[in-house]
Formats: sequence, C-alpha cells, structure tokens
Amino acid sequence: LFSQQATTEVRSSDIVGQTARIVVSIPKGGVGQVRCRVGEELIDKMARSADGSPIPENAIVKVQDVLGEFVIVRPE
Repeated sequence: LFSQQATTEVRSSDIVGQTARIVVSIPKGGVGQVRCRVGEELIDKMARSADGSPIPENAIVKVQDVLGEFVIVRPE
C-alpha cells in the first residue's frame, strides 16, 4: 500500500516565476502573505516586495526569489 502513495512535495524552485495573489497586504518595508498555485496545490508563503514598496491585498504579483521561508515578489 505504501508504494502506491504519491508525494506532492513542492520545492522552493517550483514557486519562482509563478504568479501569486497577495492575501495579506505587504506594508512598506514589511512582510505580508501570498497564495499561489503550483500544480494542484495552493501554497501560502510569507512575502516581501522586491523593492520594499507596499503592495495591497488582492494585488497580482510575480514570485522573483525564495529566501528561506519568505518569497520576494514584484507587482505583475
């Protein structure tokens, strides 16, 4: 039975380049949260803007990089 189980582990590299939606606004120089779809999974990640500017909730962004638990995003 165990050999039939599939793993759906998402690697950080799978997120880079993906489009995401801001679910918790990113304040100037601060941290917010994004949600993106990788395959069939919805992934929530803590996020910072690439240039430190604020990004409002529901804005569409592109994931530029992954730094530990954070993703770096820029407006699309």
